[in-house]
Order: sequence, then C-alpha cells, then structure tokens
Amino acid sequence: MTLNRTELQKEIGPRFRKIRLSLGYTQEQMAAFFGLKRPGYRRYEGGETFPGLQALKMLAETFNVSMEWLIRGEGPMVRDETPPPSANSGFENVKSDVRELVANMERIPLLRFKILGFYHQFKIDNGDLFKDE
Repeated sequence: MTLNRTELQKEIGPRFRKIRLSLGYTQEQMAAFFGLKRPGYRRYEGGETFPGLQALKMLAETFNVSMEWLIRGEGPMVRDETPPPSANSGFENVKSDVRELVANMERIPLLRFKILGFYHQFKIDNGDLFKDE
C-alpha cells in the first residue's frame, strides 16, 4: 500500500509520540532536540506536519529507532545493533569520542541537557570520587 504525504505524516505522528514517551521526554525536550518550539513539535506528533527526512534521520540515528518502523510501522521500534565483542579496552578512541560528544552537545540542546543531568546525578551519588586527596 502506498501512502501519500498527508497519510504518511498521520501515520508517523503517533510513532513520534511513542518514541518520546518511551524515552520519558516532554514535548519541550523533543522540540529542543529538533530545534523547534513546542507547538512545532506538537504538530509532528499530531500528524499535522511531516517532519522531513532530516528529522527522521536524526531521530533514527540518535535514539537507535528503526527507520522501517518509523516510516512503515513494521518490525521492532528499536534497532538491535549490539556491537561485536572486542579484545580492545575501548580507550583507543576516547579523545575522538569526547570531541564528537562535545560537538554534538553544542549542536543538540537535548543531548547537552541529558548528559549534564547524568553528570550532576553521578556527582551527587558518588561524591567521594570527586573529593581532592
């Protein structure tokens, strides 16, 4: 079955809502992720506006959402991309990973919000690790 743009946006809207709820985010947080104001994001969820391919790609890549599920409603919502076991410690790419993280935190306000929230909670829970010796 082929859907036109209007039908597709009405199909995708509830999926955007399902993703947001599964992440525990507010509409304001998701709007910030897309660089929108809340009413603009609400129109995505309501099926009033088609999010566009760039928004779909960002959503799929950032939250590991299956593009097939997002567009067609088929298969699992989350992609299974478990990396293969490695003999490496994983520290070989730390500098490039940190640079990438900082660049993305500057570009994506929702990421910055989540990372800083995690960091502050970690400091509260593990304060003894941060004390100068």
